[in-house]
Amino acid sequence: MDHQLPSHLVEATGNILAGHVGPERAIRRSEIRAKLYQESPLFHVVNDRQVRSAIETLREDGWLICSLGSDSDGYYLAGNMKEYEEFRQFYTAYARTIFTRIRTMDRVAEKRWGGSALQEPLL
Repeated sequence: MDHQLPSHLVEATGNILAGHVGPERAIRRSEIRAKLYQESPLFHVVNDRQVRSAIETLREDGWLICSLGSDSDGYYLAGNMKEYEEFRQFYTAYARTIFTRIRTMDRVAEKRWGGSALQEPLL
């Protein structure tokens, strides 16, 4: 996701999340930042956006990182298929909402400015 994100930040974030399996063990991003801060002076300047990017990078690498409701409510690793399926349902609903909004915005942009080079996603 963020090509300038240090690999040691992604790895350290993964190490923290490894101890948080199941929704009852969810950890907030602010708590992840606090643990990173305690871990090394290298992480004293890490901001919330970088932690979020590290989590997304781990997801892209196949980590089954789930979240409670909204990202700031807490993250956890799915401990079983049911936990993953519940998160997946929430996550895909969020993605559908974004695609619906962007299609509406595309139509308005095309009406306002004429023809378009916008292409439908290949999903």
